[in-house]
Amino acid sequence: MSISFLGIEIGKRGLQANQAAINVTGNNIANAATPGYSRQEVLFDTSYAFSYTMLHGGDRITYLGTGVDVDQIRRMRDEYIEGMIRNNLSELSFSESGSTVLSRVEALFLEPSENGLQSLLTEFWNSWQELSVNPQDMGLRLNVRERASALTGEINLTYRELGSILDGLEAELEQRVQAINELAGQLAEVNSAVGKLGKGDNNSLLDRRDQILEQLSQLVKIEVEKDASNSEVLHVRIGGRYLVEGEVANQATSGWFAADSGGIVGGLLAAREKVEGYRADLENLAVALVQEVNAVHQDGVTASGATGVLFFRAPDFSPGANLLGLSSEVLADAGNIAAALIPDAPGDGRNALAIAQLRDKVVAGLGSTFEGYYRDLLAKVGSDSRESARQLSGRQLVGNELNALRQSFSGVSLDEELARMLQYQYAYQASAQLVRTVDEMLDTLINRLR
Repeated sequence: MSISFLGIEIGKRGLQANQAAINVTGNNIANAATPGYSRQEVLFDTSYAFSYTMLHGGDRITYLGTGVDVDQIRRMRDEYIEGMIRNNLSELSFSESGSTVLSRVEALFLEPSENGLQSLLTEFWNSWQELSVNPQDMGLRLNVRERASALTGEINLTYRELGSILDGLEAELEQRVQAINELAGQLAEVNSAVGKLGKGDNNSLLDRRDQILEQLSQLVKIEVEKDASNSEVLHVRIGGRYLVEGEVANQATSGWFAADSGGIVGGLLAAREKVEGYRADLENLAVALVQEVNAVHQDGVTASGATGVLFFRAPDFSPGANLLGLSSEVLADAGNIAAALIPDAPGDGRNALAIAQLRDKVVAGLGSTFEGYYRDLLAKVGSDSRESARQLSGRQLVGNELNALRQSFSGVSLDEELARMLQYQYAYQASAQLVRTVDEMLDTLINRLR
């Protein structure tokens, strides 16, 4: 390179470098509100020096700078912060999905309420107490049947609703697993494109990949690792199984996941376990109620003098059926309610009293009284719901802090970008002035020195 034209070359490179910097700044400004966009930054590097032999230095050689080059357009992302955000997203989504389900369950148990199961249990026992005082009163017998129907109806409704929640969870889990597999396919495609382009040419793809990783983290807890031969390509594991291996996406199945898998899927599975437990507790309560009441009722005598009559039918656990119901005899005639212990004793209400006293009996299968067992169930539901909401609130606070930290590092500040744009603008103008100055010098040298 002739030293006479070196100034032109330096000016040209300055123009090109600052033009690139202005373009990157403009891109940052344009994407300031784009979700998932990472601020980009131009890194300059000094161009290779030009060897030059001094005119009066004999063999002395010196090196002249040749300007500036754009070394890299760097994407501003902190991998440590991103990893923490992904972990928090998994925990947050886990708590959020679980809290939503438990809130629905809590709403099923209308307590305290006049129509709640606790009030209906109290009214059921009270109706037997009232019947024991005046067993000849058909109105009191009808009241017992009515209170029993209301009680079984509420148990059946709650039991069905819990079943509906479980069915909904199963359907949602299938959808979430399908979404995981779709995201895995997208991630494998991005990995392929990133691997072909190489480092420095793929900032938009890397942003897209980070968005996919975040979406996956919301669904399930993931482990991300770099490929040993190409650090730009990532592998993703779920619970020790590879979901994505570079350009290959494996198909996850429901067997891959458990309640500790994190994310929405883990939250749904953990919530499902809790709901199944609540439903099993309600079954135990219903079965014990049927067994205890029927055992006493069969020993009593109906208004017609019959014995061995069941008050409740056997529980029906088949899908879609009512769990509890009154026996066909009681449904047909309230006179078949066995209030007496001996026949031909119109004022005998001792069997009705014995059933009323079951309220205070510690039932072996429950480990408590009926009302105590149900209160324990309510306490469990409420405690689980509150704890889930507490965890959700705490993880939201952590998430807000992490997002603010990311925004300070990767986000676009319009004020800062405008300041940089002015800096590059002035540098561009200065480079243009350099080109004009050297051009005038060359004009003087070539055209005027004659």
